[in-house]
Amino acid sequence: KNVSRKVNIPMRLNGKEQEEFEHASKEGYLSLFSTAYRRGRKRSALANVHRKWCDARRKAQIILCKASGGRSFDNVIVDLSPMRVHGMFSDDKMVDDFFLRWKQDIKQAAREAEMELRDDYVEDNCIRINNEDEVSMVETGITIFIDSEVWASEPILNLPTVSMGVFEGERHNAKKMARILAELWDISGKPIKTQVRRRKANKSIHKRISKHRRNSCDAYNQL
Repeated sequence: KNVSRKVNIPMRLNGKEQEEFEHASKEGYLSLFSTAYRRGRKRSALANVHRKWCDARRKAQIILCKASGGRSFDNVIVDLSPMRVHGMFSDDKMVDDFFLRWKQDIKQAAREAEMELRDDYVEDNCIRINNEDEVSMVETGITIFIDSEVWASEPILNLPTVSMGVFEGERHNAKKMARILAELWDISGKPIKTQVRRRKANKSIHKRISKHRRNSCDAYNQL
């Protein structure tokens, strides 16, 4: 599969999404009103920008999907792909050691928060880590062949997610699991307010254009 052929990925945030992004950066995890499935998150500019932010800091992306659309429980997804461990080591044993450690952290957080791993939720374009004591990868939805060089250099939004799957539970339990992992992995940090700067720059440009138009009209009327 050619992972570089990806188009129409939403990336631009509106004012409310920018505030939510800044809040997610401080908390260490992102909250969304959507289903836990990857195809839904890919259409979210907020989820895409947050995943890029996690990739820049080499941190896992933790997403809390709040109950919506008739669902009674919240979902938590922990995407390990921004760690890019596949691109750091060519030795499969070293890669497995990292994933085993992270998987144990995730399972412990789920136990403490009383969150259930839903094996019946299958995502597309996702490499799923099994729930056993050893490490093995299960490619779901499509066949994925990605070497270590691609994992190291390809834009994160072109790469599949890597997770144990979807955890489900009450709102307070979902928040607890997300907070445990965010604190354990030191994910919180200062956001980059790119969208705010762009709006200010655009406003300045519009002012200059308006002034230029007024001057042009004045000059024309004096003819």
